[in-house]
Amino acid sequence: MNIKNITLSSIVALAALSGSAFAASQMPESGVGPLFLNPPAVGSTLTRAEVRAEAIQNRPAAGEQTVAQVQGGYSDQSRAEVRAELRQAIEHGYQVPSGVQN
Repeated sequence: MNIKNITLSSIVALAALSGSAFAASQMPESGVGPLFLNPPAVGSTLTRAEVRAEAIQNRPAAGEQTVAQVQGGYSDQSRAEVRAELRQAIEHGYQVPSGVQN
């Protein structure tokens, strides 16, 4: 009985330890980018004053109106001309998108 327990426990331990040995492979999987274990250390080429000046010029968006304002499109055509152009396009096969568009 004791020999059975020793043999069984060694088989279980061997199976448990061998599974983790194959789990951490050093090669990337197919479709995954290249594996860079030790990327070279690159120092900054800018001084602290240059970084601060650039940060002041390009402030991060903060507050209620963080989205850039969209300028209204101005056209040289009148409303009647746009409608006439649309009618002509519909006559030539253009379909106006309508309904639920996913």
